[in-house]
Amino acid sequence: MQKTEQFTLRTILILHLAPGLVILLTVLLFASPLIGLPMLTSVLLAIPVALLPTQWGIMAAYAKCRKLTIREAIPFLHEDTSKGFNKKALVWCFLAFCFLGATTALQGAEAAFWQPMFRWLPGWFSFDRIGDQALSGRVAAATVALNFVFNVFLAPITEEVYFRGFLLPRMERFGAFAPVVGVALFSVYHFFNPFQLLWRLCFIPAVYVTWKYRDIRYSAIPHVLGNMIGAIGLAALYWPG
Repeated sequence: MQKTEQFTLRTILILHLAPGLVILLTVLLFASPLIGLPMLTSVLLAIPVALLPTQWGIMAAYAKCRKLTIREAIPFLHEDTSKGFNKKALVWCFLAFCFLGATTALQGAEAAFWQPMFRWLPGWFSFDRIGDQALSGRVAAATVALNFVFNVFLAPITEEVYFRGFLLPRMERFGAFAPVVGVALFSVYHFFNPFQLLWRLCFIPAVYVTWKYRDIRYSAIPHVLGNMIGAIGLAALYWPG
């Protein structure tokens, strides 16, 4: 098996955090008084405008520079056939994700913890109170639809391919701590939502199994299913009528 190129610490930091800055700027544009969209709608629109082209663009540029195909540039895109696919491990990854990630009480507690540190943010940048935002009519319907299309499928799949399939295998300098470092940086990457930095550590079990088996399905499937649970809850809350 050909050894995967290893990135420097500086490159690891840049490639983890730069896409988040692009997304943040896009969200700020849509949610600012200049356009005035609700925060949640702005975040969802930032997925096709910023998240997808930025992350796929970086992987495509890397593959072109190294004269590789996109698939060759993503070592963890498919399973290591020598280890097989451990369905029990996948179930445990999903249960761990659900137990920690779907606990709204933990999310609310963390938002309350961070809120005093972000009081300088403008009032319209209120992702910590996103559930209090009133959406109605076409905006509500469009937001729910965008959430299912982009936040349930396209965003998590792209993030898993980029962060776990592309970046994680190039972080061997951290050894067994690579999944922890990767998840920590993935959490910080969400600059547009600085109120759930600790909550996103719920990804560590799934990402560790992904690292162990060299297969992003262990983190991608729980990520998609977890977002789907949230999308169903959002639809029940905001769907007009």
